[in-house]
Amino acid sequence: MSQFGFGRRTCQGVDIVEQELFLVMGGLAWGFEIGKKKDQFGRETYVSPDKYTSLLIAKPEQFEFEMRSVKEGRQQEIGALWRSVNGGQVEDLVDDLSVQDVSVPIRSENVEGDVLIDV
Repeated sequence: MSQFGFGRRTCQGVDIVEQELFLVMGGLAWGFEIGKKKDQFGRETYVSPDKYTSLLIAKPEQFEFEMRSVKEGRQQEIGALWRSVNGGQVEDLVDDLSVQDVSVPIRSENVEGDVLIDV
């Protein structure tokens, strides 16, 4: 199944989306170590590869993972880069009227220079 359609009805923006995904995923790999969430005993939690939503555009169901800076100082570097393209602000600028579904809670904590995100 393709998210972009087939034949004459193929989405015209598929090349742009693929390029943007490449850049975003490369940026995440540059800045963070991403892995499975660990339980209190240090064991990785199981994430089923088969659990998807039944919507027209299939998305993985909610799961937890851990994300940490790859090295000391990278978190500050990422913050500086973000501020340089976001008008000096760290927070996302979101118009309340445009947010219709916020079903995935995100929690971020700084613990000894690490960034932990539960999704």
